[in-house]
Amino acid sequence: MLVSRIGVSDAEALRDIRLEALMRHPEAFSRDLEMESALSSGEWRTTIAERAWFVCRDDDRWAGIAAFARNRASKKTAHVGSLGAMYVRNAWRGKGAGDKLVMAVIAHAAGEVEQLVLTVNAENGPAIALYERHRFAVYGRIPRSIKIGERYYDELEMIRVELP
Repeated sequence: MLVSRIGVSDAEALRDIRLEALMRHPEAFSRDLEMESALSSGEWRTTIAERAWFVCRDDDRWAGIAAFARNRASKKTAHVGSLGAMYVRNAWRGKGAGDKLVMAVIAHAAGEVEQLVLTVNAENGPAIALYERHRFAVYGRIPRSIKIGERYYDELEMIRVELP
């Protein structure tokens, strides 16, 4: 399995795996399947251009994705980046794809920011363990952060201050 940064020519493949992630695990993402399904090809290319997106490939199959975004709202917060949109397909879970994606985002972020933050569903033990393996630590909890139907999900806020 190899991890690489994707470009705008990968918009359709990104759309496919992203919509799969939102459909299979809506409780893991703040974005809505309906909203992202409605995005045009141009909007998907813009999404790629605005972030650093990474794919873990097993031969020509996409095993998983993750994205890095830098907080550009203010120069006072430009030292903070975020790891998000993390998803590994079932067939590659527990086989190192998640680790490779997290390492790729950390390596990329090290050249741009001083710390990385992320949120994760508080009930997702495997994802929390993945991030902890890569020296992310919980610093907060957002109660009822995501609501699907009548069910609420808490999210944990995690941070990694030391980047390579």
